[in-house]
Amino acid sequence: MDVHTSYCLILQLWATHNHPDDAEPALRESLRLLKLDYVDLYLAHMPVCFNHEMTEQNRSVTVLDVWRGLEGVYKKGLAKSIGVSNFSGEQIERIMKTATVPIHNLQVELHLYWPQHELHEVCKKHNISLTSYATLGSPGRVNFKLPSGAKLEWAPAPNDLEDPNVKKLAEKHKKTPAQVSAQASRIIYVRIVEWTTF
Repeated sequence: MDVHTSYCLILQLWATHNHPDDAEPALRESLRLLKLDYVDLYLAHMPVCFNHEMTEQNRSVTVLDVWRGLEGVYKKGLAKSIGVSNFSGEQIERIMKTATVPIHNLQVELHLYWPQHELHEVCKKHNISLTSYATLGSPGRVNFKLPSGAKLEWAPAPNDLEDPNVKKLAEKHKKTPAQVSAQASRIIYVRIVEWTTF
């Protein structure tokens, strides 16, 4: 089976490899492990760069540097398309002013409580596809820990599946709260990513 005819394979470049010199080796290692020659979409996970231990931010690496690393893997055919995740509209505008390869996709948290209208407009302006993650919200993220065991501090997030208005709509239309929330995200005209663990 050719994985590329059955699936759209998306990989993310983690922040510890956002230095432009690290993007290609990181992708090549992922491709080696997956026994593939290329990925369909390669995303920079966030607009900052950390050292490999994830203990210190490398502030000398800009979003333009991160993008330059992605352009390199695209030009070598290691990724059929490239994009960013968790970048702001201002960061996207800066990249698009100097990019030799345009941003193909932006992936952001998008749900009832965070509809991302301004980012949607930036994406429309530059013909960038917009992909949602945490489409049902992400109330469980307050318990997330890094592989090192360090806990990230998150503000408490509302749970749209427990929202009284969502529950009321779900009951009225004989749907689940998850179906109502997912439909709300579709109405915002975005793609919803279905995650599969291999």
